[in-house]
Amino acid sequence: MCDIPPKSTRTVRLRTRHAATCMAVALAFFLVGPTSAQSGTGRLSMNPEMPQAGQEIDVEVLVEDVSNVAAFQATLTWDPAALTFVQGRLGAFLETSERDVTFVPPFGEPGRLTFAAYSVSAEPRPGASGSGVLFGLRLRTRRAGPVNINIEELLLADSANEPIPLALDTPLLFEVTQAPTIYLPVNLASASLP
Repeated sequence: MCDIPPKSTRTVRLRTRHAATCMAVALAFFLVGPTSAQSGTGRLSMNPEMPQAGQEIDVEVLVEDVSNVAAFQATLTWDPAALTFVQGRLGAFLETSERDVTFVPPFGEPGRLTFAAYSVSAEPRPGASGSGVLFGLRLRTRRAGPVNINIEELLLADSANEPIPLALDTPLLFEVTQAPTIYLPVNLASASLP
């Protein structure tokens, strides 16, 4: 689209003007294009909000204000020294379209997993619209301290397999507290029962 013509057919002045025009168009697309096309938001939520070390937490990936979503692929990252993956599950959002939904088992490595699902329909039917949970995962906290879970990528596709632009609200930051230690009196351990 912005090929610079060879020097033999154009003057240096035209080459410079052509290059400047291409750079201006590219910059305008970068600054205006993707931002104005965003149709919704992707974000994370967690329960409980203040977990203790050794406790399991449920994290959900939600989308808000989207239209005709038929498939997704998402990669989440976290510190594997802080969190261990337990299981993943499909959310209810894609199924609201009444299309047949397939959840792909998560794949990747400790601390970086990819989740995906797609939907099909024998008759023309749009994908899911509105807001809801794409998928969830259960993690176990391994130690006390600050933790973050990040959406590295979240790709959506519509029923025609076209990409749906999305803004991401990430990462999810939280603090894992130390579980309280319970001390029993020494004489209680040696006491005899009647």
